[in-house]
Amino acid sequence: MSDIDLAQLIVSVALVVATIVYAIYTKRMATVLLKQLSWSKQPVIATSLEFIGPTVAQLRFENVGNGVASDIRAKISSEPDDLQFGWAFPSLLPRQSAAVFFPKGYDSMSKLLSLERLKFELDCIDIDGIHESRAAVLELGPFRRASDKTMTVYEESSDYRLEKQVEHISKIGEQLEKLVKVSESIDKKLKTGSI
Repeated sequence: MSDIDLAQLIVSVALVVATIVYAIYTKRMATVLLKQLSWSKQPVIATSLEFIGPTVAQLRFENVGNGVASDIRAKISSEPDDLQFGWAFPSLLPRQSAAVFFPKGYDSMSKLLSLERLKFELDCIDIDGIHESRAAVLELGPFRRASDKTMTVYEESSDYRLEKQVEHISKIGEQLEKLVKVSESIDKKLKTGSI
């Protein structure tokens, strides 16, 4: 084998190796691009608890993904197994949300906070007609334990008002006692004729 043949063989092997490396790199880049493309049109439905005033709450479902979510369906259950209901919505655009009230009996915070957690089974269809399913859990137990230790502003203001009312009623009582004493002394003077 001549030097030229050996050089051609080495260059050919190097080109084959470079082609294989380039093909593997291209395949990996194509996989990454496909994942990015699917992420750019994938809907993700997030759930949260939204408070309306100090005593009422509702569930909020928000599409935090980048694609349109169609035919949204949710099955909501709880631990303990007291609460079970379903919810459906036609479509949510990215960053769009919808709210749902709890069923009767769970519309007050005291009943809702008796639950330990809410479980969600969410299902929707993306723009390509592919079903996206996921499960989620919303923990209520830690919130309940924290709220048991902390007074709300509503409770603080009502306690403050009650204390002030008691204080003012006590002052009114003291003034009434003084009036009674003055009235009694005037009555005595009138009876004795010293006035």
